[in-house]
Amino acid sequence: MSAETNDERAVNLAAQAVKIVASGQAEDGYRALREAASLAPENPKVKAAFLKIQSDDSIHALQKSCTRFVLEHDEEAGKEALNYLNRSAQVPANVATECLDLVVKAKKIKSKVLQDEMVAGLVRESVAAKSALAELLLDGSTAAFEQVYDIGDKSANCIVEIVQQPSAWLKQSDREKVEADVFQLFLAKLLAVGHDDDGRALKGIARLLATDEGRLHPFIDEEIFDAILCSLDYREPAEVRSQATLVTAKYLELSEEKGRTYL
Repeated sequence: MSAETNDERAVNLAAQAVKIVASGQAEDGYRALREAASLAPENPKVKAAFLKIQSDDSIHALQKSCTRFVLEHDEEAGKEALNYLNRSAQVPANVATECLDLVVKAKKIKSKVLQDEMVAGLVRESVAAKSALAELLLDGSTAAFEQVYDIGDKSANCIVEIVQQPSAWLKQSDREKVEADVFQLFLAKLLAVGHDDDGRALKGIARLLATDEGRLHPFIDEEIFDAILCSLDYREPAEVRSQATLVTAKYLELSEEKGRTYL
């Protein structure tokens, strides 16, 4: 789809959003605006629709802050959203779901740190956000993983938290499938660059292995184990070495004789 087509679609959605909000259906209007923003966040007509909708009192304060953060690159709005979440203020389920989707899919964010903390805050404070992240991972494990992982360390931790939390899933079989997919994606991240600069991938691997009941550790082959051992090098940051130590010890415990043959 071309950029021009994206702009046209976004402008139409933005116009619809204004009309929908004016008719009293604020949440539906906000949803249309969010889709418009994902297609063409810099389009002036989309921004104009955003400003008009922002003035509507029926839009939740957290939604307004998250939208300003994403569309206007307003860091103060991001801090407002964080302050709201850090107060453990109650977040309506639909608001949490909409905000999570908006923040996770945001592009060209100036402050990745704020984005990372907002994702973590939403998942921490809202059961609905947990379920929404689980659904996102179930619908497309690889794409969703890449999207969330790249935001930051706290967001990557949310992935692990969700796949280890049965209450976030409708079916245990879905949780186990996504858990296995996510574990392999963490392993791929470790191999992709030959080492894990900030220990993010190793941290995910360590946490998943800690609760492994025999389904995950067989995905670690000799090549991957060698990459883990390389992360023990004294030249690596302390956090990387620490996580590599945890992974090595747990893998050797789980794999028994097979793991020892890789040493």
